[in-house]
Amino acid sequence: MATILIIDDDLTLSSSVRLLLENNGYDVICCNTGNEGYLSAQARPKPDLIIMDIMMSYDMEGFDLARKLKENPFTREIPIIALSGIKKALMIEDSPKEDPEWFPVSVFLEKPIKPEILLDTVSKWLKSK
Repeated sequence: MATILIIDDDLTLSSSVRLLLENNGYDVICCNTGNEGYLSAQARPKPDLIIMDIMMSYDMEGFDLARKLKENPFTREIPIIALSGIKKALMIEDSPKEDPEWFPVSVFLEKPIKPEILLDTVSKWLKSK
């Protein structure tokens, strides 16, 4: 059974995604801050996949967390799904588009997300590991 780490400061969203994933056979760990998520990603056994927000109101934004996870040899291979209320077109408009180091995630999904799209994306990235 795959373990998925959710890192999001929106407790309602985290609970909803957790319930959806658990009802589909996944083990789920939820963290509310970037630092807590970073520590959980390094725990043994490490998660098979991370779903995280970009804009978090606590200690570390998703941009910084994604880079930190990809710089760490223990967590660098974990696929990351960015799930954000920021529109992808707006985010990319202000970013260095050709630089994968700027925001190193496997896929970017916009909130609100349809449950079947999230489940399909999770399944795809877990199979690609």
